[in-house]
Amino acid sequence: MTTLLDQAQVLAVGIRLDLEMLRSAPWYELGGGSCVRCGIGLTPETTVELGRHDYRIDDWVDYTSTCRPRLCRPCVPPQLRDTASAVAAEDAEPPLPHHLRPLACGLAVALRALVPVVETAAARHPARSPHRVCAAAGLVEARVRLHHPPHPGATPHRRFAHAQRLARSVVCLLDHAARLTTYREAEAP
Repeated sequence: MTTLLDQAQVLAVGIRLDLEMLRSAPWYELGGGSCVRCGIGLTPETTVELGRHDYRIDDWVDYTSTCRPRLCRPCVPPQLRDTASAVAAEDAEPPLPHHLRPLACGLAVALRALVPVVETAAARHPARSPHRVCAAAGLVEARVRLHHPPHPGATPHRRFAHAQRLARSVVCLLDHAARLTTYREAEAP
């Protein structure tokens, strides 16, 4: 059975930590000693690598710092949801052009990892269950968005709009996965 915790390392590809979180985190969290979201100590079994993050310590200092933060497995889905929600927001600022492609690719990888998780969770519910029907609609929409990327020569505005659509599907599938795994419907008579 595929679950969100099983796919935690794959889902982490779509996570980008916001600047304020990086600026306020203690040095041992930024170095990967503990979870950057909840602060819990990490073991090799619970660690999820987030990769390299570059950030400016202060706006007035022209110096870029680098860190390699980590999350614990239970913090990956909520942090991915935070990242995707920030991208999907109507007032979201488009990232710099060289950050746009990695952002869209990370969201697409996370979305591809979420599809089997939601399918597995939906299969445990009755065929006409409202949660299963809604999840099926979300899966169809996610597959359409994955299979129709913008044209390679598209403007940055169109590429960011595509990244926002991917982010909305990530949020949608995370919500469906949470509903399907926590809510058990009574068996039909």
